[in-house]
Amino acid sequence: MRKIELKHDMNIPGWGVIKQGEKFKVIEFNKRFVYVQLGKCKLRLARKRDCNILY
Repeated sequence: MRKIELKHDMNIPGWGVIKQGEKFKVIEFNKRFVYVQLGKCKLRLARKRDCNILY
């Protein structure tokens, strides 16, 4: 898994709104979560609920 796309809009406190369909590069993942880089911090997304796996 290298890239994901968001399924819905997300409001991140301290960051703002991230729109549906925005693509991110995956830095690590496990059975339940996907971690992407957002600025200087990691954003943890649920694999089934929050994102579509592109490839």
